[in-house]
Amino acid sequence: MNQFLAQIYNSQSQNESNESNISIFLTHLTQKFKRAKQNQVNAIVQIYARRVNMAYRPKILAFAGSLRKDSWNKKLVKIAITGAESAGADVTYIDLKDYPLPIYDQDIEDAQGLPENALKLKELMWKNDGFLISCPEYNSSMSACFKNVIDWTSRMAPKEEVYLSCFIDKVVMLMSASPGGLGGLRGLVHAKAMFGNIFSIVLPQQKTISFADKAFEIDGNLKDPKKQQEIINLGKELTEFIRKYKS
Repeated sequence: MNQFLAQIYNSQSQNESNESNISIFLTHLTQKFKRAKQNQVNAIVQIYARRVNMAYRPKILAFAGSLRKDSWNKKLVKIAITGAESAGADVTYIDLKDYPLPIYDQDIEDAQGLPENALKLKELMWKNDGFLISCPEYNSSMSACFKNVIDWTSRMAPKEEVYLSCFIDKVVMLMSASPGGLGGLRGLVHAKAMFGNIFSIVLPQQKTISFADKAFEIDGNLKDPKKQQEIINLGKELTEFIRKYKS
């Protein structure tokens, strides 16, 4: 039994570990060890499951809800990306300025359908397991460009599309940077409520950076090493949660 366990552990490369291999493995295990003690079988299954868990590479879409070139929130989410990538995620970073959209207007949708950039954003959302988002606070709420992206991408492109399909079961990690003393916290309250209502999974480990106009180095990193690590950890925690959730 121990020899077979070692063979299983070493024979499955990380790229090969998937649901199909699990099914094949369990079928083979059942046939080969019909008389094995249940605890021995369970031990092998647990080891294999851990290996599959580590093999999965979460796909994450990262962006800031800001259009400004030198946005503090763009800097912040890029710090979190380093944490996600170090934990094994494949991260796609986008700048919303590259996806201009008209203010949502159902007359436009009825006459022309969804704008091309809304379709591009929906495609990116579908392809990823979760979102890493830094949200600026505008007047105690979300920025107009961020809310507008959600409004357009929540609409159904083909009418047979499942409503809110690019948000359902997506895992979301939120953060914010603001020159105010609360660091954008009030805006995150609204963002968290919104994502919860469109069936996304919002993780609780959000972070805010207060007095953001004085918080960053010229290279985009945070001056405070403790806060820098906290933001890096957001990316890691999102990656680890998705890996466990999807595996």
